[in-house]
Amino acid sequence: MPSNLIVDSKGNITAETMPTPPTSITVPTSSVPAGSTIAVSWSAVSGAASYTLQRSVDGGSWQTIQNNANTSYNDVAGAWTQVQYRVATVKNDLTSAYITSSVVTVLPYTIDTLKVPSQIMEEQNIPISWSAVAMATNYILERNADSGGWEQIYSGAGTSYTDTPVEWTTVQYRVQAGANGVYGAWNTSGSIPVISASALVISGKDGDLGTIVSDVPYTVSTDTGNPITIIRKVNGVLVATLTVESGFAYSIPVMDLPTGSGTIEITANVKSTSGSPVSATRTWTYTKTAITFPSAGGVAALTKNGQNIFPITLPEAVRVPAVWGGSLDKALELLLPAVNSAVISVGAYEGTGTFGVDNPNTLTFEDTPVVVTIYGGGQTLVISSTDTSSTAYIDGNQAKWYSTESAAAQMNTSGVTYSYVAVAKGVTG
Repeated sequence: MPSNLIVDSKGNITAETMPTPPTSITVPTSSVPAGSTIAVSWSAVSGAASYTLQRSVDGGSWQTIQNNANTSYNDVAGAWTQVQYRVATVKNDLTSAYITSSVVTVLPYTIDTLKVPSQIMEEQNIPISWSAVAMATNYILERNADSGGWEQIYSGAGTSYTDTPVEWTTVQYRVQAGANGVYGAWNTSGSIPVISASALVISGKDGDLGTIVSDVPYTVSTDTGNPITIIRKVNGVLVATLTVESGFAYSIPVMDLPTGSGTIEITANVKSTSGSPVSATRTWTYTKTAITFPSAGGVAALTKNGQNIFPITLPEAVRVPAVWGGSLDKALELLLPAVNSAVISVGAYEGTGTFGVDNPNTLTFEDTPVVVTIYGGGQTLVISSTDTSSTAYIDGNQAKWYSTESAAAQMNTSGVTYSYVAVAKGVTG
């Protein structure tokens, strides 16, 4: 047996034998979650000066994590799959053989965050996402609709999934992270109420409209009996905010849409019969081809592929909101019998660069306007709502609006000139 030779003061030589290792080492017998404590302990050896404790993570090399007289150690499980420990006795500078523990399986970290909507609607997409776990190679997402039991709807390395509800009353989701076939604890959402699709409907389906050559129509309806707030954006820029009743129909003028590839996003909000908010969003992509003009020719309508691209007269070409007839010539016809019963105000302002709820834009008129149209910087904003809780509304003889996104979205870019047209009811006599 290996030993140390010890020489005393008289020159006598004795041999110190190798110390005895601990007879046992104890570790958890069940799997432990990552981030939790792993309690390691071992039997004491008489006369031991200290003990050397080593750790091997995922089958790797042994590393010393403690070297003292203690007979226990509390380790913290990291982003590992498994871990093993071994300990040896140290006495008179000699180290015994090691005694090795069983393998401890480490479960993945629990997913910190599971994001789901607080309320959803039939046939509208449900965005679900969760935070990533460092050691995870796979995630399992399950769904429990109407308390009918859990069913797996996703398994993969991604951290998001889009579900589509059907005729459910409630739905719940849970997700867990896994590595090498070992999975951590579930992160479970609360129960989510599912509202009937008829509570708020935007016509059409999400998708690509292709190459557009005509106006884009849509309608918004609800069975709640409450007013609907509509926010319309083109290429991420706010175009209009208005409050309407169920059955509202509108056609987005093709001439108001930027040339090239673009995106139209319509978001509608309404209070359900229970008073809770309901929202729906319709998103379309499109392509608009630039109009090319002939190098020579006379007065005629400009056509392409059998479609009228540009009319003969200028008043027909000047587009106005659909509620005013869609084009200037139609608007003039509509205004002719009402010339003595309407007041039209026009003007302009220069953007200051500010935005936000505390920095709204305000226009003041002599008469109370019914509708105010603002345009400039490649955008158009139509204000007709009198709901002072909305982002754009008419309050007495003032029009006010704001955006929390940017000065450009608020139509208040510094140095840019914006024009406006306001229509108020006149006094007939």
